[in-house]
Amino acid sequence: MRNESLLQQKSRALWFKKGDSNSKYYHASIKCRRMKNEIKGIHCHISDKWVEEPNTVKELVKDFYKKKMSVVEDIGVRLDNVEFKELIDYDNMFLTDPFDDKEMKDAIWNCDSSKSPGLDEVTFSFIKKHWGLLEKDVMGAVKHFHSEGKIPKGCNASFIYLFRSAKNIIE
Repeated sequence: MRNESLLQQKSRALWFKKGDSNSKYYHASIKCRRMKNEIKGIHCHISDKWVEEPNTVKELVKDFYKKKMSVVEDIGVRLDNVEFKELIDYDNMFLTDPFDDKEMKDAIWNCDSSKSPGLDEVTFSFIKKHWGLLEKDVMGAVKHFHSEGKIPKGCNASFIYLFRSAKNIIE
């Protein structure tokens, strides 16, 4: 705030010293800009005529934006007559069945060992090396999530993402 005031004072002092150096070019540019931004008239859809009277133009513009900005009660998306593809029962069961232990281990072993599954930067190499210690907890957490639909309390933001084999979905 203080700097702005100081700059303003310096600017005024410089203006008093040098005078108004605004050239004809500057004034012509400003005039051109004003004319370009000016609304001279508007087409009225109600009367289907061009209107130039300032108060009528103001009212038409005001009404336009009033309608544009007003809240519409029903803004829901309509999906009438839209056909959605459905999964066959086998695909649905495949996608919702719990993971078995072999499938989860295969998913982990198929991940690049240098990749980190979460924010804690623990790599898959570490998980694979210490699988004997981690297996019970990892399997338990994934199974709990699948059955309950929520992550157990105490888990942090680090997640292990397990992907089912893409070839089963493609086939």
